[in-house]
Amino acid sequence: MDAAMQRESEALRRAFKIRFNDCSGAQLDNDVILLESAGEEISEETGIPISELHLSKDNLERALMAKLMEDITEEWPLHYLMASYNRLSDELRSLTTIGDQAVLERVTDALIYGKQLTVSYSGLLLSMDMFPQPHSASQRGALQLLDALDKKGGKMVAHEAYPMPTGFLEDLAARFEQEGLDSMLGPTVFELMGRLLGVSPLGDYDSPMQLLIYMTAIKPIARMLVRLPKWAPLLDSGRGIQTSTLLGPAFALGVIPDAMSAPRPSVFDTCLRGLSRKSPQEMHRTQETLRTVMHTIYSMLHTVAMNFLKSQDTREGMLSWLALALQSNAERGKMQMDPRKAANHSFFISLNAVLLKLCEPFLEPLSGKAWGKVDPSYITGSKRIDHKEDTKLAVDAEEQEALIERMASGSAASAPSYHFICECFFLTARSLHLGFVKTVQDTYNVARTQGNLDRDLRQMEGMVEEMRRRNDPLTGHYERQTEMVKTRKEQLGDMYVGYAAAVSDEDLLKSVLGFYRLMAAWMLRLASPAAAAGGQPQLPLPTPAPEHFRLLPEYFVEDMIEVLMYVSRFRPQVLEGVPMEELLLFFVTFMGSPAYIKNPYLRSRMVEVLSQWMPMDEEPTGRGAWGRRRTPQVAASVLLLIDSHPLVLNFMVRNIFQLYADIEHTSRNNAFYEKYNLRYSMGELLQHLWDIPAHRQAWERVAHGEGGFGQLYHSFCHFLETDAIYLLNDAVQTLPLVKEMESKVEDTGTFSALPQEEQQELEQTLSQNRDKLRSDLTLAGRNLSIMRSSTEAVTAPWLIREMAPRIASTLNYFLLHLTGPERRKLKIKDAERYGWQPKEMLAEIASIYVHLGRADQQAIFARAIANDERSFRQEMFAEASKVLRQFMLLPEVEIQELDGLARRVHLAMVEKQQEEELLQDPPDEFKDSLMDTLMEDPVILPASRAVLDRSTINRILLSDAMDPLTRTPLKEEDLIPDVALKSRIEAWKAEMRKQAAEKVMQQ
Repeated sequence: MDAAMQRESEALRRAFKIRFNDCSGAQLDNDVILLESAGEEISEETGIPISELHLSKDNLERALMAKLMEDITEEWPLHYLMASYNRLSDELRSLTTIGDQAVLERVTDALIYGKQLTVSYSGLLLSMDMFPQPHSASQRGALQLLDALDKKGGKMVAHEAYPMPTGFLEDLAARFEQEGLDSMLGPTVFELMGRLLGVSPLGDYDSPMQLLIYMTAIKPIARMLVRLPKWAPLLDSGRGIQTSTLLGPAFALGVIPDAMSAPRPSVFDTCLRGLSRKSPQEMHRTQETLRTVMHTIYSMLHTVAMNFLKSQDTREGMLSWLALALQSNAERGKMQMDPRKAANHSFFISLNAVLLKLCEPFLEPLSGKAWGKVDPSYITGSKRIDHKEDTKLAVDAEEQEALIERMASGSAASAPSYHFICECFFLTARSLHLGFVKTVQDTYNVARTQGNLDRDLRQMEGMVEEMRRRNDPLTGHYERQTEMVKTRKEQLGDMYVGYAAAVSDEDLLKSVLGFYRLMAAWMLRLASPAAAAGGQPQLPLPTPAPEHFRLLPEYFVEDMIEVLMYVSRFRPQVLEGVPMEELLLFFVTFMGSPAYIKNPYLRSRMVEVLSQWMPMDEEPTGRGAWGRRRTPQVAASVLLLIDSHPLVLNFMVRNIFQLYADIEHTSRNNAFYEKYNLRYSMGELLQHLWDIPAHRQAWERVAHGEGGFGQLYHSFCHFLETDAIYLLNDAVQTLPLVKEMESKVEDTGTFSALPQEEQQELEQTLSQNRDKLRSDLTLAGRNLSIMRSSTEAVTAPWLIREMAPRIASTLNYFLLHLTGPERRKLKIKDAERYGWQPKEMLAEIASIYVHLGRADQQAIFARAIANDERSFRQEMFAEASKVLRQFMLLPEVEIQELDGLARRVHLAMVEKQQEEELLQDPPDEFKDSLMDTLMEDPVILPASRAVLDRSTINRILLSDAMDPLTRTPLKEEDLIPDVALKSRIEAWKAEMRKQAAEKVMQQ
C-alpha cells in the first residue's frame, strides 16, 4: 500500500472509528469498531484479501452504512455522525504537515467526502426510519439537533447530546434544502418559539435568541423558514401574530405589563411591584437596568431581521412578515383597543426599535440618502400596507376614491416596485403609529386613571375617618372599599413605571425623533418645489396641493406631534443636540396651509408643540411661569431660529392668526372646549413673539392690512375678544358657586350630618368647579394679556364699526364687576390658587381702555362705550380710577388718560340721547333685518338678497364666512353696496334733523 492510500485509510479510521481488519496499528485503538461482515463482503467483491483491505473514499459509504445498520453500540447514531464530522474537521486541519501534493489532494478529497456522507446520513436518519437506534433517540427525533445546539451553547440538556460541530448545520441545511429540511429543523424552530413564548427579559431568553440568530444566518435555513406555514399565516388577530408566528414570541419580549400573557419570571412582580413608592434614585436604577436588557434584545432582533433582509431570497419574506404584523393589528389603531385581538405594547416597541434601526443609515435629512427613494405613491400603489381606511391630510373618503381611480388610470398596469428605503420608511411610520404612539397614549391613560383614583382615595379616607368618629356601623365596609382603591392605585403607579421604562428610553426616543425629522424634511420637499431643489421652503405653498401629498395619512403629522409633545413634556433633555430646523419649518409652513393639512385641530396642535419650546418667562401679568419643562439648550436653539430665520420671521405670526380663526370650525366632539386650550397655546406663543421686534413688525403689517390680511387680523381680534368675554363671564358665574360650596364643606357640623353619598357628591362638584374656575381665569388671562400688549401699538382694527361695540361691551362688563357692588361677590378665600387677581385684571382692562381711547380720534370707541346699555355705568370709571390710584396699579399719566376717556364717553352719551330722540321710528326698510336697528351702510347679500348693515354682516363674517340665511359661502368682498337705499337713509336722517331744527327755531 502506497503512502497516499495509507494516509487516507488512517485518517478515515481515526475519524469514523471503524476498520475492516486487525492489521498492525488498528488494535491499538480500543474504540475503533471492527466491521467484519462488511469487510468480508467487500473483499469477496473486489478480490482484495481482507488483510489488505483498508478504508478509502471508494468503500467509505458501505462501511458507514454497515456501522449504522449493525447497531453495535448504544451510542445514538446522530451523535456518532456528528462526532465523526468533528473528527473529520480535525483531520483536515492537521493536513498541513503533509508535504507531498498528491497525498494531500487524495486525503483531502476523502475527508471532504466523509463529511458529506456524515451530513447526508444524518439527514436520512432524521427524516427516515432506515437505521436502528436506541428508543430514546427515536423518541427525541429531529429535536436531537436542538439538543446539539444547546450542548454547544453550554446549556444543560436533559437528554443525551453531542455538541453541534462547527459547520455541520450549515452543511446539513445546504444538502437538504430541497429535500425535507423543514421536517428536520421545523421541530427545533417551534421549540425555540415555545421557549421564547413563556419567558420574560428576566429569564433565559438569551440562548433561544442566540440560536435564532445563528440559524437565520444560514441562508438555506432562512429560505426554509420563510416558506414554512407558520412564517406568515392568515390569522384573524394581531395577538395571533405575536403568539403563533415564528418571530412573534421573540418580538414580544418586553417589560410593559400585559394582562393577556404571563411570561416568567414576572417583570412586574420581580422589578415593578412597589417601585413607585420607592426613592426616585431606586426607580431610575431599575428602569435603566430594564432598558439595558431591552437594548440587548432589540439588537438581537435587529440581527435576526438583517439575516433575512440581506439576501434577496428572503428579503420579501421578512418584509411580508413585517407588513402582516402591521396589517393584523388594526385593532391597535382604535381608541379602545381589545387586548385579545392585538399584539401587546412590548411586541410593538420591539418592532419599532428594529425598524428604526433599519432606517438608521438614511435617517439624517442632510445626507440626502432618502431623497428620490421615498415615493409618496406607496400610499396608494403598494399592496404591502392598506391605507384606504386612514384619514387623509386633505381629502375626504369620497374624493379619495375618485382621486385614486384617476391616478391609477394614468399609471402603468403592473404593480410598481419600491426601493428598500421606501419600504422601511412607510413600514416604520405605520409601526410607530400602532406602537410607540399608542403606548404613549396608554401611558397617559394609566397616569390619568391613577390620578383620579388618588383623588377618590383622599375623599374616601376622609369619609372613613368621619365614619369612625361617629361609630358608623358601615365603617368596616367602607374601610375595605378604601383599601381596594388604594391597592389599585398603587398597582397603576407600578405599571406606569414599567410603561415609562419602555417609552422614556432616551436611545429609543432619539431614534423616534430622528425619524420624524426625516418625515418633516420629506414632507416639506414634497410640498415645496424650492425645498425639493435643496433650498428653503417658500410660502405660500403652491395650490392646489400635489395629489400624493393630499393623500398622505393624517397620522403622519398627528404622530409627529404626539411624540414631540411627550418628549417636550417628560424628557426635554432628549431634544438637546437634536437639530430643530426641519421641525420648526415644518410647523410654521403647514400651520397656515389648509390646502395641505385640512384639519385645523391638527394644525393648531403644531402651535401647542412650539409653545412647549419657548423660554419659561414670567408673564407680564405676574401670573407666574408658564410651567413647562425644558432645558436652556433647547430653548436657545429654537429661539435662535425664531429670531433669525426669514421664513419664520415672515410667516409665523400670520399663520398663528390664521389658526386662531380656523380652529373655530372643527367637527370634533369636544371642539368647543378644545379650542380654548389650543388658543391658550397660541396666545403663549404670540405673547412671546410680540416681544421680538422683527415679529412685532410682522404682527403690525398683518394688522394694518398689508398683503390683504386685514380681514384675517379682524377675525383674530374678534375671537380674542369673544373668548375673553365667554371665559370671564363663566368665571364670574362659577366663583360664587365655589364660595357657596366651600362654606358648606367648611361647616363641619352641617357637612358631617349629610349622608355619605351627598358629602362625596358635594366634594366632587366642588373639585370640578375649582378646576373650571382655575381654567377659565388662566385662559382668559392670556387673552387679556395679548389685548393689553398689542393695543399699545395696534389699535385701528379694534376701532372699526363692527369691532368697537364688541370690545367696548366686553370691557364695560368686567369693569362693572370689578368696581361696582358686584365686586363683593367675587371675593374668595385663597384666590391665588385659582389665578384670581382682580387688581391685576383691573389694571389690564384699564390699560386696554387707555390704549384704545388714546387712538380714538373719531370718538368711535367712546360712542361704543356709551351705547352699551347692558353694562355701562358712568360711575364705574371714577371707581376704577380710585382703585388704580390707591394701589398704584398704573402710572398716574395713564389714569388721567382714563379719566379723559370717561369725560368723552359722557359727551358721547349726551349725543346718543339726542340722536335717539331725533331718529325715532325709522321706516322698516331702513332697519337691519337681523338687528332691527337703523342702518348706516346697507349692503345686499348676493345669495339670500337680504339687506343688512355692513357692520352687522362683517361682524358675522369674522366668525363664520357664510350667509346667515342661506348658509352659502360669503366673503366681505362679495357684499353688494345698496347705494340707493343708503342715499334714502341719509336723506331721511337729514330731513329728521331739519325738522328738529325748525321746531327749535319755532320755539
